[in-house]
Amino acid sequence: MEVSQASIDGMYSKMAQNGWDTFGRLKWSYCFMASQEHALELIFRKIADSKYLLESLEQADDEDGGWTMCVSKIEILPADKLFRRCDAFNDLADEYGALFDGWDVAQVA
Repeated sequence: MEVSQASIDGMYSKMAQNGWDTFGRLKWSYCFMASQEHALELIFRKIADSKYLLESLEQADDEDGGWTMCVSKIEILPADKLFRRCDAFNDLADEYGALFDGWDVAQVA
């Protein structure tokens, strides 16, 4: 997934306008896609030491039968660090023949 620092900065601004504490702890989720489950397992092994939680690892029930893995981490994450993380996740996915499919964020109680 291609992202720019400007698009991430814009998202952070919108979050702040909507009352989110962008300087506080949030739940950050990241998804990867691959044709083989093993590629996603290898990616998770690479990042598991960074305290990511495996949220899901599922095979699509369509004719492609591709796999999707979502991981998450609760942390304080500045916009510039999210940009670098997305860049690193794109590289990691490429290394294993997978696709970094993007990120999501949620407030934590």
